Amino acid sequence: MSCIDGEAVFQSIPARYAAPGSDGEGRPVVPLATPTPEELQEVFRHQLDAVCRVVEEQLRTLALTFTAARVSLPEPHSSPALPMADRGAERPLTDGEAEIWLAAQFGADANAAMTEIVTLRLDGRLDAERLLSVVRAVLGRHDALRSRFSPSGETVRIDPAGLVPVRWVDLAGKSDPESALAAHLHTQACLSFDPVAGPVARADLVRLDERRHVLVLSAHHIACDGWSFAVLADAIASAYGAAPEELAPAPQTAGSAPSEAEASRALDYWAGLYTSLPAPLDLPTDHPRPKLRGFAGYTRSATLPPPLVAALKALATRQGQTLNATLLAAFQVLLARLSGQDDLVVGVPMAGQPRRGEPGLVGHHADFLPLRARFDPDEPFAAHLARTGAALAEAAAHADCTLGRLLHHLDRPHDPARPPLAQVQFNLQRFADTIDFGAGLRGTLAPAPKRFSTFELTVSLSETADGLTVDAIYNRALFEPDTIERWIEHYLTLLGHLARDPAQPVGRVPLLDAAERQTMLVDWNATETAHPLKVGAMRAFKLHARRDPDRIAIRFGEETVSYGALDHWADRVAAALQGSALPEGARVGLLMRRSPGLVAAMLGALRAGIPYVPLDPAMPPARRAGIVADAGIGAMLTLAADRALLPEGPRVIEVDRLDGPAPTRFPRVPAERAAYLIYTSSTTGAPKGVEVLHRGLSNLLFSMAWAPGIARDDRLLAVTTVTFDIAGLELLLPLIRGAQIVLASAEEARDGHALLARLQWGEATMLQATPMTWRLLLEAGFRSRPGFKMLCGGEALPLDLARRLTEGGGELWNLYGPTETTIWSSAARIDPGEETVTVGRPIDNTSLFILDAQGEPVPVGVTGELLIGGLGLARGYLGRLDLTQRSFIASALPECAGARLYRTGDRARYRPDGRVEILGRADHQIKLRGYRIEPAEIEAVLLRQTGLHAVVVLRPDAGGEDRLVCYFVRPEGEAAPTLRNLRAALARELPDYMIPSEWVRLSALPLTASGKVDRRALPAPEAGPTGPAEPAAAIKLPLKPAPVPTSDDGLETTLAAIWREVLGLASVERDDDLIALGADSLSVFRIVARARRENLPLGAGDLFQERTIARVAALLHGRLGEGRETPAAARAPIPSIRRPRPADADRAAVGQA
Repeated sequence: MSCIDGEAVFQSIPARYAAPGSDGEGRPVVPLATPTPEELQEVFRHQLDAVCRVVEEQLRTLALTFTAARVSLPEPHSSPALPMADRGAERPLTDGEAEIWLAAQFGADANAAMTEIVTLRLDGRLDAERLLSVVRAVLGRHDALRSRFSPSGETVRIDPAGLVPVRWVDLAGKSDPESALAAHLHTQACLSFDPVAGPVARADLVRLDERRHVLVLSAHHIACDGWSFAVLADAIASAYGAAPEELAPAPQTAGSAPSEAEASRALDYWAGLYTSLPAPLDLPTDHPRPKLRGFAGYTRSATLPPPLVAALKALATRQGQTLNATLLAAFQVLLARLSGQDDLVVGVPMAGQPRRGEPGLVGHHADFLPLRARFDPDEPFAAHLARTGAALAEAAAHADCTLGRLLHHLDRPHDPARPPLAQVQFNLQRFADTIDFGAGLRGTLAPAPKRFSTFELTVSLSETADGLTVDAIYNRALFEPDTIERWIEHYLTLLGHLARDPAQPVGRVPLLDAAERQTMLVDWNATETAHPLKVGAMRAFKLHARRDPDRIAIRFGEETVSYGALDHWADRVAAALQGSALPEGARVGLLMRRSPGLVAAMLGALRAGIPYVPLDPAMPPARRAGIVADAGIGAMLTLAADRALLPEGPRVIEVDRLDGPAPTRFPRVPAERAAYLIYTSSTTGAPKGVEVLHRGLSNLLFSMAWAPGIARDDRLLAVTTVTFDIAGLELLLPLIRGAQIVLASAEEARDGHALLARLQWGEATMLQATPMTWRLLLEAGFRSRPGFKMLCGGEALPLDLARRLTEGGGELWNLYGPTETTIWSSAARIDPGEETVTVGRPIDNTSLFILDAQGEPVPVGVTGELLIGGLGLARGYLGRLDLTQRSFIASALPECAGARLYRTGDRARYRPDGRVEILGRADHQIKLRGYRIEPAEIEAVLLRQTGLHAVVVLRPDAGGEDRLVCYFVRPEGEAAPTLRNLRAALARELPDYMIPSEWVRLSALPLTASGKVDRRALPAPEAGPTGPAEPAAAIKLPLKPAPVPTSDDGLETTLAAIWREVLGLASVERDDDLIALGADSLSVFRIVARARRENLPLGAGDLFQERTIARVAALLHGRLGEGRETPAAARAPIPSIRRPRPADADRAAVGQA
């Protein structure tokens, strides 16, 4: 125990156990209590753990030293004598050091992200003994590399006896030394440093063969920045040719900081740039964003071709800019194109040593500049480059403001899921061509790959005599390596185009190379299939009727209709229509209750070549009259029992009273003729009619007959109202394959239990429905079975619903398509094991294009608007040429120039395999307080956490201020959930700006006739507080169990006092959310520091995760062995070191057990 500072153990004993007279100057004397043996045992249990960790680190340091000594090399030379003055004295941390310290407190991975590594490759004959001695001497000269930080992170001191471990690693005997070196660097990237116990740096000299060695230098970022590594490399090279003892003293710093005037001037500059805050950079991720940001990362690298490097340098020279500004400006364009944002922030580090006039200084002196860039997609790149160059120069002139100081000044929402203000970093590092060690020995300095990342993405370019290398360090919780590799390729493609023509508008510079365009625009749309469209799909129905006329075609309750009878019925309807002397261009209305007559009427109209217009008996009379007038309906098809529903005017044909013979042959209907007219909602308030062609209808039916597919023995339960176009598939698809329609009544379609009974009674093998209808069935007890085929469409299919539907073994298909492209345009069989629900690939003779706002194809994974082409496109909107021209456009893509495309208004992205993922409506996306919000994400979390079906919209309050309003369903007679529970449910997964401020309870969500949620029919919230009340009798939702109140041991009282003091609040309740109370990262770390002074084993991550006093107290009780939770490893009052695991490298973790 001689190597342990025993006094440190006793200093950690709570104040009530302090020795007499130890109250200290200025501290009030507290009555002392004699500790019981049990209390002392508890105290020393924690302190012993801390002591063991310190011993562990010192043993590790000794082991590294002995390892170096085992290679028959001399013992380490002692470092040059150090001036004794102030070397052991403490000083406060600089602002930059404090911010690094705070960032490392988020946990082990956050601390590991602070590990910086460079490699110095040495080619030539090396005196290894001499180099090891030189490395120890050089590293030992710099105070920063022997720094030790206080456990609270408030002060730092220089340890005169501190050692920087230097090891000898011989890989020459390996079969592939270069691969062994890569594995070694991979391991080193997992190691991290403990700034409290030390060391904060290390070095490895790796032997590959007689003439090839690599010196690996690594350090904690708080002690060494990128500039410092270059200083060390130069110093090592110089010392190798001279005696280490002859080295001049290294420049040292006592934590110099800019004057208050300089800092104030810099703060004013940056605050002026951020008077309005940009939205966080929203790069397209491969995985859902975690509630708390992680730090696990990795690196992908590429080398720029020499001709491209030369072209970029020439571009920079022509434009009068630096290469750094040129590469940064292009990177900003890439981010804007990937995110679709025109206002973004990129962090740019800048070495502070040259600016301070101390180029030889080692330590953390880097400045972080959050550069803001705004974009006009039509602006030439040359103009954007000029603005970027000027912004860099201005930023460098105002570098005396740290990011933390700026964040503290700004009134910005706190989001623990993202790095603050700048989520992405860009850096250009210049390395000397070679470093001369003398005697024919040359060195080359380069960064090593990282395995942890502070930012979501860091792009670092390294410039050497050999060219430019780009390293992309990314957050593994968000991105897959293939995505980062694609982005690097997009960056290189972008750079190539800009180097050739900097006058190109930034919004139109290509990101895709020729091969990618071919794949996305041509290969993924290779759906040409030869269907007999001129004959039409209805010909197939007639063939089945002739071959097997007695086969049942429709079953409706107890009533059945055979194929032969249905065929003759359709002939009579067609003959009646053709004999009605309807004027050219007239249409026929369908107005009747659900029955076999409805199917006969549809078939008859299609056979006669007269477009039908479906009308719903439940439709408001005024809307129905408007459609009749707008569509130019010349006749109405109905049943005798429904005649009273018909408006005055058009001729009426009662299809169930048609009898007698009818012609069996009719003229072929041209494929370009309209098949039906479907009316959909319009933003103008008046419905618009979509003219769907026979060609598109036949193509849809032929394609769907093969995939998802329908067989002769299938029975499809038809549930959809005829005014929703997907009813066409239910009522026509079975007939072209000889299958059977089981027709549900309107009453059954609205009642989950009745619908389930009909499905079972009819022995249905297929069902198409919207997600809402599928949920009704599940709530009624539905469970799929092998052989049962489920088609879902009309709205987004949530993953949880997909998994529930497939639990019994049924086959689930997700279908997508607007009315304007004939029912469905894509289909995907759902694999419940996947994490994403897609709409798959286009159906036959259909093309899908995802384009940005400038009409350029977006890369894989990037969000754009989905456009659809192919045979399914409707003619347009009846009588609305303006709307038709706005929505149906001519393609400007060279791969399909002039082709007709429909703009869906849906946001989508391609998956790497070509499947399409729909991300919601562009007009449903919400922007609030600078944040882009997808309401569907909030709705999904609420459903997952509480089981509540909800709709979230943006509505202005009485003062005109926008706020989120959540409408949720709770049946009458059931108690309402509490607001606290609802907010807590969302707070577990969502940032604060995504938690609605108003809640409205409904007994049911309003639906359109097609079964979709009618957002426009949602009632306005009442004035003042709305939604669920807070009565004592209100039910508790099935959320994460609240901590069971424990006996009042003072823990919650202590926590509340700390929160009140740090946050400046008069009172804090045990269930108040920490972030909602206004805490930011700095506040959290102050709370942690205060808690540790009270000997409470608490970390910053605990506060971000638990967020209420009650939950934090429950966590602490578990750690202290007083609760029922599994005790976590207690954090000692000094930072701890995670013990090595067999499958993981050693990691010194700040503040983690």
